Amino acid sequence: MNILFLSELFYPHGGGGELATYLYAHGLAEAGVNVNIVTNRFLNEPAKSKHKNLTIFRLPLCEEPVNKYSLFGRLDFFASKFAKNLLEWADVIYIPKYWYSAIPWAKSHGKAVVTHVHSYSPICPMAALYDTVEEETCSRNTFCSLRCILLNEKAQSRSILHILSSVTLNGTIGLLFHRFIALSDAIICVSEAQREIILSRRCRLADKSYVVYNPLPKLDEIPLEENHFGFFGGHHPAKGFQVLLRSIPYIKSRGIIIHATGFTRASSQYFESYGGVKIRKYERLQESLYREVYRKICAVVVPSVSPEPEPYTITEALLRKRLVIASNIGGIPEQMKGCKGCFLFKPGQSTELAELMDFIHSLNCDEVSSLGANNYESFLKRTKNYGSVARLMKICEQVKNRNSQMKIARHSFFESS
Repeated sequence: MNILFLSELFYPHGGGGELATYLYAHGLAEAGVNVNIVTNRFLNEPAKSKHKNLTIFRLPLCEEPVNKYSLFGRLDFFASKFAKNLLEWADVIYIPKYWYSAIPWAKSHGKAVVTHVHSYSPICPMAALYDTVEEETCSRNTFCSLRCILLNEKAQSRSILHILSSVTLNGTIGLLFHRFIALSDAIICVSEAQREIILSRRCRLADKSYVVYNPLPKLDEIPLEENHFGFFGGHHPAKGFQVLLRSIPYIKSRGIIIHATGFTRASSQYFESYGGVKIRKYERLQESLYREVYRKICAVVVPSVSPEPEPYTITEALLRKRLVIASNIGGIPEQMKGCKGCFLFKPGQSTELAELMDFIHSLNCDEVSSLGANNYESFLKRTKNYGSVARLMKICEQVKNRNSQMKIARHSFFESS
């Protein structure tokens, strides 16, 4: 089977969705599937790289920063001989992120399409399903108010030009996302909770939607040396950093230290003091500093106020034998099921979060290690036999065969006519 990946970003660029795409690409290739990937090219990267039956084509598709609309205007790519040759070669077109304009292109040429949604793009142009006006999960259906878009971009310190562009695109093209996605032969969600939320608003997708949990990355062990806390969500309001800040006055323990990443223009040298709590902010950490910070973290805090589908932040914490404090929302409780070192609290409830941080801070080293080991063992036991790559491959085979049968049926119909 030949599968063509069309992804605006490919690991190490991007976030959790791109990491999953990377793991799927290599997993499918190892299983004997021929995989071609077309993605954006960045400085000092080769135009083409190949390993056995996995080939990556890197093209100068768009300039940084790359966003979900960067490739919508690149109709020249679809008209190129290179794209046509790849399309002819492929049995299945796989869309792992936001290159939705490729879906009608592929379907118009009779190709099977599998779209993987790592967010809420089928029902929310902003993809987060978070209302920045009401500060809660969005209840609209495929529509973002202009004020919501504006506040969302301002909260991330975007430029005026970026804000105007976001308001325009999310208020127009973004409203069509669900129409593009609905053309797919299969739509893959990353958790049951995400699928249920999407289907509650787009029930017509039910017969073609599947749940495939993200594959697990191979992580080496990082020994635990301190009893600090980690927050990896950045300053986007949906990630709940404000919830964490509001919890501080209720924290009774003294000497709590929190390492928080994803902050633009953050200083990595100084702590900000909030009474008995200190927070050290970082931008995106390079590998060496990341490992240094993770050695100090005994628990990861995920105070999200939007229904996260399946955050890799939690997956990594469980695989690295850390404790987790997280909001009881979206796919998070599904992800942490059966792990004794995981603690849920009601989204937005700062007092509950403070109590859980106090509890974990009161544990001794042996207790933390025991709970962390339980997280690791329980999580692996529940997921090791799931076979994410095999499930994705089976879905691709099904849509390929179904598409071939439909072609034969259409051909027979026109011949008989």
